[in-house]
Amino acid sequence: MAYINSFTYCEDIQQEIANNKVVPKIVNPLTELQTLFIPTHYSFAISCGITGVNIDNDKFIRIVFMSPKGEIVNDTGKIDLSNFPRNNKETTGNLKFNLIMKNVTLRETGIYETKIELNDQELQSFKIEVKKVEEK
Repeated sequence: MAYINSFTYCEDIQQEIANNKVVPKIVNPLTELQTLFIPTHYSFAISCGITGVNIDNDKFIRIVFMSPKGEIVNDTGKIDLSNFPRNNKETTGNLKFNLIMKNVTLRETGIYETKIELNDQELQSFKIEVKKVEEK
């Protein structure tokens, strides 16, 4: 059974080269999204790891970012997993992905939520508060 083993909201994800491999680097992990204006457009990223993905049965993943009122703010749609690299000897594996969300519309302050779905089944959801900060 698949489960999420890591999830991080962050400012950005950069690619670095380490030991002749491209390695993602999480930039400034976030515990809240702070903005000077509401409504606004805001860019951020998420990094997620899923363990126990069954390469024979799990066909797609979907990530949905929702407002405090439950409205869909950003939706990846169904991402086909059939093209991801596979090791034919194993039927379960790990999936690691990074998602950059550019210019997402934030219409209000409050608790927003990211839902991760695998084959139309919600694996888990993660909440983050959007705050308006006052200028000093």
